[in-house]
Amino acid sequence: MISRSPKSEAARNLDPALVGEWTTGGRTYAFAADGWYQVYDDALATVSADGQSLDIAGTVYDRVLGAGGQIVGEWSLTTLDGGVTWVEDWLLRADGTYAVQWTADGAFDSVYLGSYSYRGGILATRERRALVSTGPGDAILFDVPYGPDSTGTYSILPGGELLVIIDGVTTTYTPA
Repeated sequence: MISRSPKSEAARNLDPALVGEWTTGGRTYAFAADGWYQVYDDALATVSADGQSLDIAGTVYDRVLGAGGQIVGEWSLTTLDGGVTWVEDWLLRADGTYAVQWTADGAFDSVYLGSYSYRGGILATRERRALVSTGPGDAILFDVPYGPDSTGTYSILPGGELLVIIDGVTTTYTPA
């Protein structure tokens, strides 16, 4: 279980009208009843015949831990971008949870957590992006575990769409 960040302990209310799956920009998002805001991604993924590499939508990771043709294990990718050495490590656990950690020149950058399934060559991830709370009134807070919080306003429109305004940027979600 992922614990709530200390900065969200005081406010955990979530308007039940937000709970469910929504789409915007061709992607699916969810507001879960426990307050987690999740993004859904599905990608073609294959483990190599020798079990030593994992190809996720054309990006190839090397096996660090695990064995055989199973996707469960730790996978790593090292890239150089603008003189910075980035390492992206995926840990896919047997219980269906995962973590992706990024480091830049050996220093921690960020981590992403969520759940996954792997069926028929499709890796379906459900990344936990933020803990969300609402109120008072139309206020909404996205408590991002490894980043700055985002605050703004929200409303449910007469047609059932969800309108969220953060830092002057408006996002319209439609029910999935």
